Amino acid sequence: MSQSCLPFDLQYIKIAREILSEGTEVVGRNSLRYKQAFGQTIKIDLRDGFPALTLRKMPVRNLFREFMWDVNGDYRVSNLGPAKHFWDFLADTEGRLAGAYGRSWRSWPRVCPEESMQWENFRTEPFDQLKWIWEQLRTNPTNRQLVLQTFNPGYQDLHCPPCHPNLVFSSDGEFLDLLVTARSNDMATGIPLDMFRYGLLCTKMAQDAKLTPRFVMFASANNHIYSQNEMAIRTVITNAPMLQCDVWINNDKPIFDLDPETDFELLGYESHVAVRMDVAN
Repeated sequence: MSQSCLPFDLQYIKIAREILSEGTEVVGRNSLRYKQAFGQTIKIDLRDGFPALTLRKMPVRNLFREFMWDVNGDYRVSNLGPAKHFWDFLADTEGRLAGAYGRSWRSWPRVCPEESMQWENFRTEPFDQLKWIWEQLRTNPTNRQLVLQTFNPGYQDLHCPPCHPNLVFSSDGEFLDLLVTARSNDMATGIPLDMFRYGLLCTKMAQDAKLTPRFVMFASANNHIYSQNEMAIRTVITNAPMLQCDVWINNDKPIFDLDPETDFELLGYESHVAVRMDVAN
């Protein structure tokens, strides 16, 4: 086990306890009460195991489906199949999710500057950020500009802005690390699923570039627990963490061609029972 990184379960328990015992009580935009704390960081080492929470059972296959939905740049909730229930209440009348992560990853809007500058040139078409980073990791892995932007400050109105403004990939040519910055983190329905997603992303991007996946760091400004999930989380964090598992991802296909039904498996995943957590809307 890494000397610098505790297992994900233990870091989750620590942060949840801090929020419950020291958090400030707030009533949010949706009139729901929650407790919040500022500035929590989770850092895991993928060489020690995959960050699948064992304190309660994770919907593993649905998380694989959602991951590929993001990777493919999809934003139609119906295409999530059995995983659509998590997002369908946020979709518009045509079933589209505004602000979907994958839409920003694969088609960042064209920039329209008011004037041109000598050392500032913008792409003239929507930009596939993820594909560009994937190519850079294969050809120029130590590039320090590998930023995957999700939050667009140009939004005039958006029902649910992305919780994670950007991701930064960093490599020394041997290892690949990933930093995720979050404006908002729901301890019930956010971080357990997010660490799973970004563990997959770092692992497969590294695999395709023949690098070793190493650290995933998740740094969040606002960490919170909604009142309707408080008792469930109090129960979950009394569970004893189980052994960390590993993930298998098909190495014969690039990330863009993977099938969530056949090209992913969690190896050795054991957990406590599933616990219902309510999504705040």
